[in-house]
Amino acid sequence: MLVFLLVGSALFTHTTAWSQTVEPAPADPRLSYEGLAEVLDNDELRSQLIQELRDLAQTEPAPAAATSAANDPVALNETNTPTTVKSNQWMTALQYFAYQLHVDLKASWAVLKQVLTQDPQKIEQIKRWRAPVLGLLIVVVLSLLIYGLGRRVATPLFARLNQWAHRQPTTGHWVLTRSLRFRKLMAVAAALLVDWATIVVAALAGYAGVVSLNGAEPSSSSAFLSMQFLMAFVVIEGVKSLSRAVFSTRYEQLRLLPIGSASAQFWNRWFSMVISVGGYGLRVVVPLLTVILSTAVANVVGTVLALAVYAYAVSVLWTKRHSVTQTFLDEANRTENAVMGTVLRIMARLWVWVAILYFTALLVVTQVTHDNALVFMAQASAQTLLVFLIGGILSLVVSILANHRLHLSEYWHNNFPLLEERLNSYVPALLRVIRLAIVIGMLLCVFDAWKLFNLKQWLLSAHGQTVLNTFIRVVVVLTIAALSWTLLASMIEHRLTRATGVKLPTEREKTLLILFRNALAIVIVTLTVLVVLSQVGIDIGPLIAGAGVVGLAIGFGAQKLVQDVITGVFIQLENGMNQNDVVEVAGLFGVVEKLTIRSVVIRTLDGGYHLVPFSSIDCVANHTRDYGYHHGEYLISLRESVDDVIEHMHAAFADLKRDPEVAEYILEDISIPGVTNLGSAGATIRVLIKTAPGMQWAVQRSFNRLLKQHFDAAGIEIPYPQTVVHFGRDKDGNSAPANIHMVDALAQRQRNPEIIAPTPET
Repeated sequence: MLVFLLVGSALFTHTTAWSQTVEPAPADPRLSYEGLAEVLDNDELRSQLIQELRDLAQTEPAPAAATSAANDPVALNETNTPTTVKSNQWMTALQYFAYQLHVDLKASWAVLKQVLTQDPQKIEQIKRWRAPVLGLLIVVVLSLLIYGLGRRVATPLFARLNQWAHRQPTTGHWVLTRSLRFRKLMAVAAALLVDWATIVVAALAGYAGVVSLNGAEPSSSSAFLSMQFLMAFVVIEGVKSLSRAVFSTRYEQLRLLPIGSASAQFWNRWFSMVISVGGYGLRVVVPLLTVILSTAVANVVGTVLALAVYAYAVSVLWTKRHSVTQTFLDEANRTENAVMGTVLRIMARLWVWVAILYFTALLVVTQVTHDNALVFMAQASAQTLLVFLIGGILSLVVSILANHRLHLSEYWHNNFPLLEERLNSYVPALLRVIRLAIVIGMLLCVFDAWKLFNLKQWLLSAHGQTVLNTFIRVVVVLTIAALSWTLLASMIEHRLTRATGVKLPTEREKTLLILFRNALAIVIVTLTVLVVLSQVGIDIGPLIAGAGVVGLAIGFGAQKLVQDVITGVFIQLENGMNQNDVVEVAGLFGVVEKLTIRSVVIRTLDGGYHLVPFSSIDCVANHTRDYGYHHGEYLISLRESVDDVIEHMHAAFADLKRDPEVAEYILEDISIPGVTNLGSAGATIRVLIKTAPGMQWAVQRSFNRLLKQHFDAAGIEIPYPQTVVHFGRDKDGNSAPANIHMVDALAQRQRNPEIIAPTPET
């Protein structure tokens, strides 16, 4: 809606601009004398006029600026600043407007009395314009009739465009959505072209009527008034066609805004009313009154029309503020773009005040400042519209790019597996920066359009050139840093990647490459920050010189952190642990999952994620260095033969060497030192099997399985906790006989509790 206010602003011009293009009625010289008398009679105006005359007398403008200085009663001198001059100009303009309105009202009353009293001179003047007005009416009726017939003929075409825009392709959801949007835009553009063609045809028909009525006198008053109407007709109806393109009331698919039919019909009617009354009133009726009656009457009627349009527009905006605000909020909740959602929420709170402020500024500028008011408002409105149009297109392109991920070929994906993910992680940040740049550029251009900020002068100034060059240098530095990190990190990942025909990196190389990547990230970030600070004008010399002092302060304040880093450095220099090693540190036994410059991450068997600072590590037990041993202590019963047990152990080891899953990881034959302990539970035999690093646990599991099978087959008992029951003895050493039937009776009683328990006598 605000976009159409920008387009329609060119229609609201003061009647003075038209009075310069038409021949007004002869002015009464007595009015000028009366106006001068009013100025001299007013003490404030008389004092101001005297002061301005004295200032002009004391000022000696340069020859090149003599004309402009003479036209500007409040010239810039040594005592007046630009702000003061601008304020004085506005105060003078307001005072002159009030005075001129007073004079116009008195003159209009005089003209009205002349008409009511049938003044012969005034009646004769009105009669002279009877024929031109009749010709104007004929052209108006002819143009509107042809325009109405043209729109009636174009109705079937609009209906077909509406159906074509609603036709759905038989493809995927994303293609469907994109195709429907494209079809809708094309249909709206085609309908707009048809509407404009109808307007042009109607204007040509009106021009033909002008030529037929004034063929012999093309410069007559009738032709002049008719051409003024035709120009106003083309501009006003062209702007109204834009309103129909956005608020299409009859064809939903030709409506750009996603609103209901009732809302579209209301806003289209409101906008058409504002444009029609304001446009035709100020561009046709007011100039007609200027030539028929007087300039004063035209000025008063123009002011009344402008105030009426202003009051109507502002009252409607204020009445509908809640519904439009809720529409903005609903659209902000539906959008998935955070930036667009924020913009919509801001617009929901400010749109009504912006619209009212715009109408107020339009009214004041066109009524108070006569010179170049139309040109300024038209240029500012057109530039604002163009800025929003270009910004909207760029934002749409950015949103489309944000929904698409980069996809690399299989070669790049195999050799640089994280490159695609890293590039896609850069895209959101880059698009956010682009959106911010678009918003800043739009604001600067809008401020420049309304003379709040001179963008061109600032860009050509030394300060503007410095800011622009600094921005370009910072962008170049950040781009080089991002490319350097991407290239080096990708090279490291390529070395870490499993590739056919390339030697795989060792765990030591993986660890060092990962640590180098972390250190490289710190170096690139530090250098980038320092270079960016130097480019924005900050002297980094004191920062570098103070780094030693800061480092000393950090050393005293963060001794634990320094101890972590130093301990970690020495652990890596001594190759104490690498990634994927099985270690035991700080009472934790697990796999080294991640190494940084100050800590190590241990993943234990239960899946626990343990972050251990290097300063907490007193001892590193690495179980995957060079080789490993399956160290087993096997307990056998005391009654078993040790030699037989050892023989079965060798047999189990022979079967182990034939196991394809672990055979290649066995480095030496089994070593059985012998019995290492004799205890009450049994004899302990030690077994040692040398394996590849990290495979001792797999060998242990397989050997235990085979040894158990051999022991079971040979009847070798592995001791286990058991209880021995001894019956009591009498004095002679004899034990009471145990009735074996008691066991059967107890078992039977458990099956049938109703049976009486047996006694020793039974």
